[in-house]
Amino acid sequence: LVEDEDPVRMVAERALARAGYQVTAARDGEEGLELVTQGGQFDMVVSDVVMPGMDGPAMVREIRKAAPAMPVLFMSGYAEEQLRAQIDIDNVDFLPKPFSVQQISDKVGAVLAGRG
Repeated sequence: LVEDEDPVRMVAERALARAGYQVTAARDGEEGLELVTQGGQFDMVVSDVVMPGMDGPAMVREIRKAAPAMPVLFMSGYAEEQLRAQIDIDNVDFLPKPFSVQQISDKVGAVLAGRG
């Protein structure tokens, strides 16, 4: 889980942990990339799009070099259609902000099940 805003990260982390997921949280793209590339075992990346420093798409492009099939869920307050056109990364899903505890849990479950 990569999110630069503390309150959003804490709510998402708590929601996913309550849903039974083991969550590793990072505050920015650099930290998220380091966690994945330093040998961590991850089933999925959930990331904000816009963050200071390395943003979500830049981080995901680097992660996909090492793990091309890694499922990705981007969280964003921007319009999904606009983001898809700008990001240009295959096989990513989007969750609009603000989201509820149930919405993030459901969406992560769907992405992991291959139903995005």
